Amino acid sequence: ASELATLIQTKRELGCRAPYIQTIEEGINTHTHAAKEFWKLLGGQTSYQAVGTPEEDEMYEAAIIETNCIYRLVDDKLIPDDDHWGKMPKCTLLNSKEV
Repeated sequence: ASELATLIQTKRELGCRAPYIQTIEEGINTHTHAAKEFWKLLGGQTSYQAVGTPEEDEMYEAAIIETNCIYRLVDDKLIPDDDHWGKMPKCTLLNSKEV
């Protein structure tokens, strides 16, 4: 998570304009102002379900990919794009002259 946050912050991805990254670790430095503000913004600390197995992640990712529905706008109608239906979207799908 730290590496991803660093990448987003340094490359200014996703509209990020944060001048620095504040790392909050569960159970460590919970008394700091930053940690208190973090948990306040999230609505407080609550119990949560433990992470599942890697196999569960793979099943979820496969199911999500199947829900990807790609359409093309043709003559004011949305037409399913069978070549890309149910597959991982790619940047090559984007064309500045299409919707």
